[in-house]
Amino acid sequence: MSANSLRSEHTRAEVVARIFALNPESSGLWGEMSTARVLPHLADAMRLAFEDGEVVTADADAPFAAKRREWIHEWPWPEGKAKSPPEGMKTQPTNWETDVASLVDSIERFANLNPEELAASHPLFGRMTLNDWDALMFKHLDHHLRQFGV
Repeated sequence: MSANSLRSEHTRAEVVARIFALNPESSGLWGEMSTARVLPHLADAMRLAFEDGEVVTADADAPFAAKRREWIHEWPWPEGKAKSPPEGMKTQPTNWETDVASLVDSIERFANLNPEELAASHPLFGRMTLNDWDALMFKHLDHHLRQFGV
């Protein structure tokens, strides 16, 4: 387990504390997404790891599969507009407290999944291992939390 693993209680607690440091008025340092929109986006992205686990995106259909290792484990993500799969943007904001709770619940659920409960693939990255999912989930959360200065 890496130092940036959501399966680590310490790392998870740090991420959740950063989420609680957000507020509806926080403005982004880059990009166009508001904090109200980012919460359901992050929860949707977390759920990609465990909802519809039987759906498999073949690497040939996943646009970033060939560079999965680099995008997930090596390269820093650019600040600004990036493509999100439609599955990562399906839930609309409701109210702040509900959306925060939904995101934290999704993080906890991910952290406590048995590896066989994980989805086999990601729409952008194709086939994924537990290590890939864990690294991607942390990196995505960290990216957006940094976007809002927390």
